[in-house]
Amino acid sequence: MAFDKGNMIYYGKRVNQISYPGRFTEQQWSETNSLAHKSSQTERQRVENLLAESFRLADETEDIRQWNQQNVEYQFKKRIQDIRHWIEELDIKYNEIGEQIDDTGVYIKRLENASASIDPVVKIDKEILHKRENRIGIDLVNDEPQKQVLKELQLLQDSKEVAEKHLAAAKESLRLLRKFQFDLNKELKDKKMAMEVDTTAQNILEHSPHVQRQTPEVIRDYSHVRDEREWETLTKRYKLNADQLLRSSTAFRIEVESFLRLLCEELEKQVCNTNAAFEKRLWEIRSAKSKLEQEHLDVTLNIREMEDALDKLKKAFVEKESSLALTETRMNIRNQRPNLELVNDSLQRHLNFEAEQLKITMQRIQVQIQQTKLAFHKIQAHQMELEEAINVKINSIAIDETIIQPLRKQISIQKH
Repeated sequence: MAFDKGNMIYYGKRVNQISYPGRFTEQQWSETNSLAHKSSQTERQRVENLLAESFRLADETEDIRQWNQQNVEYQFKKRIQDIRHWIEELDIKYNEIGEQIDDTGVYIKRLENASASIDPVVKIDKEILHKRENRIGIDLVNDEPQKQVLKELQLLQDSKEVAEKHLAAAKESLRLLRKFQFDLNKELKDKKMAMEVDTTAQNILEHSPHVQRQTPEVIRDYSHVRDEREWETLTKRYKLNADQLLRSSTAFRIEVESFLRLLCEELEKQVCNTNAAFEKRLWEIRSAKSKLEQEHLDVTLNIREMEDALDKLKKAFVEKESSLALTETRMNIRNQRPNLELVNDSLQRHLNFEAEQLKITMQRIQVQIQQTKLAFHKIQAHQMELEEAINVKINSIAIDETIIQPLRKQISIQKH
């Protein structure tokens, strides 16, 4: 309590002003003491209320602090658990993408081998077509082996084109897989770093070293940063994109596997058909050659018989000519008979008849000789034609058997 020139001051507050004469009365003394007592009680009550409010506020704020810390701790655990869950999910997809990359690399190698294996067969088929152009005569024909080789060549060229398209698609698929794996790896690193950051922040306590208030500039404003729902949506999109890419890649590998299987089956079937066509054609050529050789043998025998017949006819003509000469000589001698003895007797008539018969016979023999010679020349020409036809067959057999068959044996269809 303090006084200041007639003004009574109590804890700095102004009270009612009391004027004193030279001395105070008891009433004044009592009033003053009563007023001081009331002021003291009021202030104590105010202090008690303030202390109660302070303790209540301290308890309340402590409860709020503990609740907030528990809530933050729960959110830390939940957030770290969410991040760990997605790290595990994306890590599975990362490994699956890695396996898919390895498998795609294997299929690229298989497609490269399949495409490369087609080139030697195409080269062989083109060489076969070129060699078969050396066939001559009637054998230079678009026969079944020729058709099968052309069909085989077309199949090879079409398969080569499809293989190259699949190879380009496989390389593009591999590029997309590697790009996605790179992006996914970056996302995994970010999430692992975020989990480490949150784990570090979670492990910091109030009394840990370097715990201090931060300046407002350090506290980042997150009002314009994506929220948790958007984060989860973007993270799920990685998983969905990975699943879609894996399905697409798997479907493509199934398609490539089917193509390689069908390619092998179709090429094996076509090669077998072409080889069978060559075998059948060789049998047909050999059969035709055997028939021609048999016919040539028969013609050769006919020529020999005709030569014998010509010799016999010529000999017969000479014999008839000698007989005619004899008859004519006899007739000429008998023309020398004298006078009455020059008579057309029976002998003369027989001589005349014999001479006429000999002339007719000789004429017939000459006609027969001419016809036989004409037929002989024709059969000789036919013999030459047969020999030429046989040579054509020999040439065809030499090409298809000696040249083509070894080339066909070089063709090997392997599974890729």
